Order: sequence, then structure tokens, then C-alpha cells
Amino acid sequence: MGALQFFSPTTGVGVTASAVICFRHSKEGSEVSFRSQPVRLALTADGGRFWRLTGAAAPTGPTMPGPAGGQLVAASTRRIWAIVGRDRLVATTDGGRSWKQATIGGPAVALMRSGGFVWAVTCPSVASRDSPLACRPHLWRAPQSTGVWTEVKLPELTAQALESVDVTISSGHTILLTVMTAGKTATGEMAVSTDGGTTWRTHLDPRWDGHACTFGSELATAPPQTFWLLCDGNGAAGSSPKGLLRTTDAGATWHTVSAVTSLIHTPPAGSIPLAEPSALAAGSSNRLWLSVTNGLAETDDGGKTWTNVPTVFNVGGWSTTLSVLNATHAWLLAPGAGLWSTTDGEHWEPIGPLHTH
Repeated sequence: MGALQFFSPTTGVGVTASAVICFRHSKEGSEVSFRSQPVRLALTADGGRFWRLTGAAAPTGPTMPGPAGGQLVAASTRRIWAIVGRDRLVATTDGGRSWKQATIGGPAVALMRSGGFVWAVTCPSVASRDSPLACRPHLWRAPQSTGVWTEVKLPELTAQALESVDVTISSGHTILLTVMTAGKTATGEMAVSTDGGTTWRTHLDPRWDGHACTFGSELATAPPQTFWLLCDGNGAAGSSPKGLLRTTDAGATWHTVSAVTSLIHTPPAGSIPLAEPSALAAGSSNRLWLSVTNGLAETDDGGKTWTNVPTVFNVGGWSTTLSVLNATHAWLLAPGAGLWSTTDGEHWEPIGPLHTH
């Protein structure tokens, strides 16, 4: 699978990955390659163990090398939006029988559902000599009932690259968008709206324990108005200093709830992991999950203390996504590695091998 979303502990939808990993073994060792495959809609009724492929292949266009994931949001098993291929946004209104590419410009980098709308962020290129991968974020929304996209005006921000943009939207119509800015000197910048995108304020990302939130970040939110911002420091060998910040007033004030500030000294037990982050998600104002290189950590006190989940081990370190239903039911997908699920928010078990029919 490349991306998925669950409606209940048993029922979910997904799209297959646009490329699968292949191993070729010989006396000299193992060779790893990737084979392209059609992206099709898949349905499950047993929590993710068996998936039924349905409908036609989505128009992915060019695909990326390596294990291909994606993003997906669904209003039902018939009305679905997905980011596939090289950041192409597609949609179906008939359960995958037909797909259309969204008529919004630029590569799509984020996709979510909130307040009766589907939201997307695109980031068309504005490359320069100092920032050859720079892009400018644009925010779009479409009513789930019609799928007609309109642009929500953003402040003018320039991101260092597609991967330098993150966004989250609360059930209370508060939007937080962060970018690592392009230019000779990168900084972390945030745009905040508390009225669904009508008005905005911008400011530098908050500081954590004297450190600037510059080298990348992850956002998560829980109803009604709790937000977390995970700031990475300058890392090495798959690890990085990091600070987890929390706000309950739409970013007016932030508080550091957990941090590791050094790669030299062993952090105290219960600290946030040193490993590089892959995905951050919240099931409630207390329950969070942090997917990191090769594993997963969880917290049930809002991010103050963390516990490693020993049953999740992502051998290849593939990029991951977290699909959250509530504080007790969630799924972790690592395309090319596997799928894990929890039914109590704390204990995770692998689902696999995945079967499609």
C-alpha cells in the first residue's frame, strides 16, 4: 500500500504504491531495485489484513524512484482524493471506477480533511541561484460534496524545497503552516489563521531551549485547539537534537514539552527519541505517536515522556505515514516495509503480509 485511511476499526480505503521493492539475490550479495505498478483503489473490512482492489488505475504520470508512498483523504469509499506519482493530486467520486487530476497548479505536497472541506497545499517552483529547489506554497480547499477547488490566499512565503512545507488544520478552523525559507540563510517561518484562511499573521517559528526551529519540523493537532510543533536540530548519522513544542492559543505562545539538545550525552529515560523523525500524529490532547527512522515512540502525557514501541521495526528506514482514527485506534504504514496497528493506543502489532485480491 502507498497510503490509507480508516473510517472504523475495521473499514478503510487505500491506494496501492506506484512502485514496489524487488530483491535479487546472488553469490555476490543482494541487489535492490524498484518496479513500477498501477495505482489502484483498495478496500478493507478486517482492519487492514486483506484488501480488495477495485476500479481503474489512477493517472499517476511520472513516478519517483524508490519505495513510493503518497497521501490520501476520503469522505467515503466512493469520494477519495490522493497524492500519487510525483506529487500529482487526483480524485475519484465513483469508488475508483474513474479518476481525474485536480485542476490546481504546481506539485501537491500536503492533503487533509477538516471542517467539511478537503485541503491541499501546492508548491510551484520559484528556483533561484541560491535556492535551486525553492517553491512558493499555495493553499486550496474544496467542499467534500462537490470537489470544486478554490484558492485560499496565503501570505507570500518561499520554501527551500517541497519537503520544507508542513501544514495542519484543527477542527476549529485554525490553520498552521510552516516553511523552512529559501535563501542563503534558512529560517523557520510560520503562517497562522484562526478563521479558515480569511486573515493571517506570520512570524518566525518559536525557539526551543535557545535553538531556532530551522532545520525542519513536523506539525500535529488534536481537538479542539491543541497543536504540536516538532523542531529538528542539525543531525548526524540518523539522529538529531529536537524539541517538541505545544500551543493551545493558535501559536500565540509555545511551551517546550520535551527536548534532547545534545547528540553527545545519553538523554534521560523517557526523553523524546534522538532518531530522525518521519511522521508525527495525535489521537487526543495527550496521546501522540512519533515515527522515527526504524521505529515508533508513543506518549500519553502530551509529549512529556516517551516510550519506544518494540514491536515496530522498519528495517529499511522507509518513509512512513500515520493514519489516526482516535486515541486508541491508529495505523502506521511504511511502503516497502509493512503495516502496523494499535487498538489501545499503546501496543502495536504488525499486519502482514498484506494480501490483495
